[in-house]
Amino acid sequence: MFGALRFAGEGHDYRDQTIASGVYTLRYGLQPVNGDHLGVSTYRDYALLTPAAKDTALATLPRKRLEEQSAESAGTNHPAILMLLAAPAGSMATPSMAHDEALDAWGAVVPMDLAVKGESSPTPLPIQLILVGVAMN
Repeated sequence: MFGALRFAGEGHDYRDQTIASGVYTLRYGLQPVNGDHLGVSTYRDYALLTPAAKDTALATLPRKRLEEQSAESAGTNHPAILMLLAAPAGSMATPSMAHDEALDAWGAVVPMDLAVKGESSPTPLPIQLILVGVAMN
């Protein structure tokens, strides 16, 4: 789990699935390489939305359970997802918004510090969480 998000009203995920108002946790996921997702996106990194009321432990969830729990967020059989991108070059160390013209999408640029095994201090890695925009495929 790397964050939480509140939908004040009805919203949509990156697949344009309807997401009811409420609080959701954000968990990291990779698009499966199983033939079902060929050509869907050039990026495999996603944040999966899970209902916060049902996601109360920090422990890593098994993939199947994570996908099933995330699908509950959209009321479908497909996980509710928000695309994750690398932050634009020169992103500030404070949260900001960025527009990706190629995707016609807006993302929240969030500075994160990753603990890297063997390193004595965290490594900064700003990410961009696409909040406005949908997959074009």
